[in-house]
Amino acid sequence: MSNITSLAKRKSFEDDFYQAVIYKLVRSGKISTKSSVLVTAGGLRDKETWLASDFMNVTISNLDDRMVGDEFAPFKWSFLDAERISLPDNSFDYVCIHNGLHHCGCPQAAVLDMLRVARKGILLFEPYDNLVTRIGARLGISQKYETAAVFYSGYTHGGLRNGPVANYIYRFTKWELEKTVSTAFPEGPVKLEFMHAFRMPWEQLQGRSNKLAYYVACLARPLLSVATMLFPEQGNCFAAFITKRSEDEALWPWVDRSADGSLTANTNWLTKKYKKIDG
Repeated sequence: MSNITSLAKRKSFEDDFYQAVIYKLVRSGKISTKSSVLVTAGGLRDKETWLASDFMNVTISNLDDRMVGDEFAPFKWSFLDAERISLPDNSFDYVCIHNGLHHCGCPQAAVLDMLRVARKGILLFEPYDNLVTRIGARLGISQKYETAAVFYSGYTHGGLRNGPVANYIYRFTKWELEKTVSTAFPEGPVKLEFMHAFRMPWEQLQGRSNKLAYYVACLARPLLSVATMLFPEQGNCFAAFITKRSEDEALWPWVDRSADGSLTANTNWLTKKYKKIDG
C-alpha cells in the first residue's frame, strides 16, 4: 500500500460533510455539475468526493512530488501552489480546498489567490476557531500542530506546504474570513455562506501511543454532540462558499462603476457625505 493510500485510509474519520455541502449547493442551483472545478492542496479524498458528486470537469492540484499524474483519473492532476496558483485570472468556474489552508504559510493569501483564479466563487473546508476547539486543544484531543499527518506520510510530507515540518493548525472564524475577503474586494458586501459540522478525529486519536486523549474524547462525545446540535457554531469544522460579485450587482454607495467596467469613487455620494475643510 502506498503512503498516499495509507494516509487516505487514516483520514477515514472524516464523515460525509464534504459531499453533503456539495450536494446542497448543487441542489440549490448555486453550483452545476457541469462546472469546471480546481481543487488545491488536493488528495484522494477530493477525487472520491467530487466523483461521487457527479462532477467530471475537475482538476486536482497539490505540491506532492510523489505524484505520477494518473492517481486522480478520470480527473486531471497539476502541480500547483495553493498560495501562488500559477494560472491566469478566472481560469476555473470554482476553486475548492478541503482542509488544506492550514498547511499554507499564509492561509489568507491562499484564499485570495483562489478567488483570483475562480470565475464564480470558491468553496473551502477548514477547522473552526471557537470555544469547543480551544477546549479540545487544551485537553489534547485536537492537535495544535499536525504531527499525525507527517507521521503517516512517512516523515517526509504532510506538514507545512506538504513538507516534513508539522504545520500549525490555523483555525478561522467567520468574521476573520469576511475581513480577509473584504480587504481585497472592498467594493461591496461579501457574499459568504457558512455551514458548520462537528467531527471527532477518531483515527488520529486511536493512532496515538498514549490513549488518554482517546478515552477523554469518548467520554466527551455525547455532550459535544448535543451541544453542537443546539449550537451549530460550536462545531469544530466549517464550510464556506464565497461567491464573486458580478458587474451588475450592487456596490457600496461610495463606489461607482465607470463605462469601461472599472471601479471608481462615487463622487456624488462622497460630496454629500463630507465637506472640504479650509486651510
